[in-house]
Amino acid sequence: MSKKITFIKILFYVGAAVDVLATLPLIFPEIAQSAFGLEPFTVTDDYMYVSRMAASLMFGWAFLLFWGSFKPIERKGLLLITLFPVVFGVFISSVLLVNSGYVEIKYLFSLWGYYALLIPAYIYGYIAASKIEKTKNIIS
Repeated sequence: MSKKITFIKILFYVGAAVDVLATLPLIFPEIAQSAFGLEPFTVTDDYMYVSRMAASLMFGWAFLLFWGSFKPIERKGLLLITLFPVVFGVFISSVLLVNSGYVEIKYLFSLWGYYALLIPAYIYGYIAASKIEKTKNIIS
């Protein structure tokens, strides 16, 4: 059981770390240009306002996941909320971005690969945490 709890904690840590990294292209447009193969563009005040708002939310979610790691069984619901709507929302946005022709698909393969690993891992983590919680309740 302790290996499963450790694995669930790692899921929270990985999510938090990736969210912190995801704030970088939101705060620094040069990183977004490089990461997504974008042509240089004019960074307006409007762009920076929206981008900084998004970065604040992403950074806040990182702290929420880190907080969840302290009681991973009790806060297992954060794993599902991270998937639905957060990860799926970002995934759909990335598909629409590629579909628009603004970004080539090759720049999103690593992100989609991360999601392909993250989604089943988070679902497994949630199910494992639910079983651990149920076992604890039976013992209590």
